[in-house]
Amino acid sequence: MPGKLVKLTATMRLFLLLLLASLVSSAQAVEKIEVIALFTGKVIVNIDGQRRVIAEGDTTEEGVVGVRMNSERAILRVDGVERAYTLNTRIGGPYAQPEKKRVDIYRSSNGHYIKAGSINGMPVEFMIDTGASKVAISARDAKRIGIDYQRVGRPIQVNTASSVWPAYAVTFDRVTLGTIELRFIKGVVVEGDKPDTPLLGMSFLSKMKVSKDGAVMQLEY
Repeated sequence: MPGKLVKLTATMRLFLLLLLASLVSSAQAVEKIEVIALFTGKVIVNIDGQRRVIAEGDTTEEGVVGVRMNSERAILRVDGVERAYTLNTRIGGPYAQPEKKRVDIYRSSNGHYIKAGSINGMPVEFMIDTGASKVAISARDAKRIGIDYQRVGRPIQVNTASSVWPAYAVTFDRVTLGTIELRFIKGVVVEGDKPDTPLLGMSFLSKMKVSKDGAVMQLEY
């Protein structure tokens, strides 16, 4: 009888050790989540370097659960904690706060706010324009950047103060201003050489906090 008791205890101890090892393995925290694209009911993310497409109700191999998604944000549950992820959010661990980035833009002598940036990796000088609904560039700049706007874009018309211009609605892969980079930004390519300076409109600016302090405009993302 004592021998059987010792044998049973050893078996149970081995089972518990295996169970504990399994739980520890399955509960490993996600190191990094990066949002690549947002859709209604679906999100594309990188989880620790692995690209995943998550629909509402899905659970990935890493244990990330899709709760709700739309074109603005995704609610994901990681280790039982729900939080909102926006486009290009890079989170190191489920409890980390996204690092805020700020860009200061100084008003020029002509009253405009101009700042160096890039579109799809090609350098441009942006004029910050809160009155423009989208990032707008000329066909001349589009050709320099390497955007085949007539093939990938949708023909539209844009209204200016004096006339109506033919244009194309496009999506820029990357738009960068200082240290802030956003992906898949809606834009417009206007036929001809106007605008002289690419306009950084609300399709970019609406994703961040915009404030002014005297002659300085501050963007925080």
